[in-house]
Parts: sequence; structure tokens; C-alpha cells
Amino acid sequence: MILLKKLVIKYLSGQITEKELLTLESLLSDAANREEFRKYVEDHYLVNKTLTILDPEKEYTTILHRINIKKKKRIQVFYRAAAILVIVLGIGLYMKLSVLSRPDISPDTITIKLHDGKIKKLSEEGVSNILDKEGNTIARHDGNIINYRSDDTVSPQKTVYNELSVPFGKKFRLLLEDGTKVSLNAGSRLKFPVAFTKNEPREVFLEGEAFFDVVKDRQRPFMVNSNGFHVRVLGTKFNVNSYTEDQSISTVLVEGVVELHHDSENNFPKDNMIKLSPGELAVYNRNDRSIRVKDVDTAEYIAWVDGVLLFKIRPFSEIIRVLERHYNVQITNRYKELGNKRFFAKFDVESIEEVLRSFQRSEPFSYQINGDHIIIDKP
Repeated sequence: MILLKKLVIKYLSGQITEKELLTLESLLSDAANREEFRKYVEDHYLVNKTLTILDPEKEYTTILHRINIKKKKRIQVFYRAAAILVIVLGIGLYMKLSVLSRPDISPDTITIKLHDGKIKKLSEEGVSNILDKEGNTIARHDGNIINYRSDDTVSPQKTVYNELSVPFGKKFRLLLEDGTKVSLNAGSRLKFPVAFTKNEPREVFLEGEAFFDVVKDRQRPFMVNSNGFHVRVLGTKFNVNSYTEDQSISTVLVEGVVELHHDSENNFPKDNMIKLSPGELAVYNRNDRSIRVKDVDTAEYIAWVDGVLLFKIRPFSEIIRVLERHYNVQITNRYKELGNKRFFAKFDVESIEEVLRSFQRSEPFSYQINGDHIIIDKP
């Protein structure tokens, strides 16, 4: 549920309003939403767990006080969850990592979080230098790209991470220190080393969707870690889609070879590894922990990199999720039969209203727009 995720992110970053807190409390009264809440926090914890040490009791008390849930209800809501420790650690972690966030940083702003916890706003029209805590330039920001490429041949003794966050409705590009190119889709975060260490795998951590064009290095494989799912390559082009709220994680290979494995090992080959060839899509189902591989037209899965929305016979239920992220809106579909209808469509510069009217011509339905909330009904 995109509204729940937005509220959780706002809460964890300290940017939530009192009205939104009440909405979050209301949503958490539902068991399904509490489970989604747990998943969000767990994923934030896994992505950031190397960055800090927590005081779980203090942080847990803080969230209970903020949301204002009474003691008895707190026990019912949280202590029944098997993953309560993960929730506490995740919330505490994100609160600590976000302590330097300023109220003037809107949730709709692209940001870079530095190793020391400072957060810098990035304008898509701006130009600036990214500095470390000693004041040294570690990257150059120019428009919608950050360049960490370095001619310095000295390998760092310790891995230092930065984290790029791209809100819904926007995209951003990143050039890593080794020359690898990364495109981040709307609603995504990437944690990555400022510089890769010698003779160690080049590891990054993704939440959301990204397209990678990896520079080949036989001595240092490139690893994308996302929600317990891992993609290992030497040099190749591929796309990873791993949004927290989705039931599946997918990887589509454009060029080269990639190896996939998951922490669970269930339903994977005996060696816990699957290899993809160009033109193949692997989809991992979080619920039954199964994985399927099929041949696809890769253009459909990477068109977003060039600002194009391309749907080739996709169910409307999946299209809705893409539209929500691309246009930064919340869509409630009360016409359930419409969710199963499949469409072929292509958009680039159209507004959300133009997109909806286009779908209406193929399958009649009505809709109303209230701010950033769209409600779809039967015609």
C-alpha cells in the first residue's frame, strides 16, 4: 500500500505531521498493515545495518510515545509479532540515521546521505560538490547525475558508504567510483561505497528499482543486494526491481551473464545459484519463495531509464503500481474487474490524466482526482 509506505518513510525520517500520525495510527489498527509496516522497517534495517549501534529500548519508547498508542494496545499490536526485535532495531536505526534531517527537506526531494549522517539536498538543475567530513571533494553533482568517478589509484582501507534516495515522481543517475553507471527509478534508494576496496567484491544495497551498466573487473565481482536477494556479475547490463511493497523481486538481463541467489535457499538449485542469459527475466516470489525464469523483450523492462512507460499486455493492477511511483500519486481501484484487464500502452510526456483517458478508450471506467489521490470506479 503506497500510502502506508509514504507515511512510514515520513515517520522514520522525522518529517511526519500530526495529521499524518493519526492516519498512520489508524492504518496500523489493521493486522495486514502491521505486517507491511514490519516489512518496511525490516528492509530499512537490512539495508543500513552496518552504519550504527542502537539503543533499542530508548528508540522503542520513542515511537510508542510519538504514535500515542496506549500500553494495552501496544502489547496487542506489537508484542504478538515474531519480528518485534527487528522492528525495534529498524525504527531505532532509521531514527538515528535521520536525526540530521531538517524539516525543510521535503519528502519529494532527492537527497544524498553522507557517511557522517549529514543529508544534502540535490536539485535536478543544480551543480555542487559532494564533500566528506574532512572537506575533501568525493563527488560532483551536475543536474540529474552524481559522479563519484576517481582517477585516484589508492584503494581505501575501509569502505565508506553514501546513500542516494530518489522520491516518487523522479529519477536520478549515478556514476560509481569504478565507472559503473546506475539509473535509479522513482521511490528508490541505493547505498554504495564512495570508493571500492582492493580485492573485495563491489557491493551495493538497493531498495526499489535500478538499471546497472557494470564495468568489468574479474578480480572484484559486482554484487547488488536487495531484500535478501543477491545479483552477482563481473561486467554486464541488467535491471533489478525490488520494491518493498511488491510481492516479487525481478531481474532482467540485457547483456552479459548474472548469477542470482537468495538467503533462504528454498526452491533454488542445489548450489543455491541461478544463471541468466541475455533476454531472460527471473522473478522471485516472496510468499512461496519460488523463482521462475522466462524469455522476455527487455525493452519493456528498461524503457523507464529513458523516461518511457512501456506496457506490453500487462494487467492493470501492475500498471497502477507503476503509475503511482512515476506520477507520485495514490490510486484506489474500486472497479476490481479492471485490475485483471491487460493493456498494451506506451507513454512518455503525458500527464496522469492523459494516461487515464488513454486507458478509458480501451476499457471504459470512471475516475475522480482529489489532489494526489485518484479513485477509479465502474463506468
